Amino acid sequence: MVVLLVCGLVGCSGTSAVRDDLLQATTDATAAVRSADLALGLVGVDRTTRGHGSTVFVDMNRQLDDASKTVTGLSLDDPAQFTDRDQVLDAVHSAQLAVVTGRDCLQTSVSCSAAMVRLRQAEELLGAAEQKLRAGQ
Repeated sequence: MVVLLVCGLVGCSGTSAVRDDLLQATTDATAAVRSADLALGLVGVDRTTRGHGSTVFVDMNRQLDDASKTVTGLSLDDPAQFTDRDQVLDAVHSAQLAVVTGRDCLQTSVSCSAAMVRLRQAEELLGAAEQKLRAGQ
């Protein structure tokens, strides 16, 4: 009886913990994408330098690496969780590609339009993953 009460209070549910970890990874990845998008926008209107923008992209890439490690490190007990994990991982990988594309455009002084498109697509994928996870709560 005490174990059940404690589990009810602190959340012993593996499904809930996995969902929470996936939501956190999605939140972290979305923040990275938005920061990268903001950096590109500031570079585009000459409010910051390409060098500063590149530094932001390096930091955001690290944040996305952490999000990816969180997702790939999850131990799933329920096969129904595979779809959620895979959707979040696909979205995080999309964000990683977008951030790398943005970093490359800043370092090589080429147009950043492809990076802007990829960042927005990644944000949409992350938003869809988050919405699905929250709907399952």
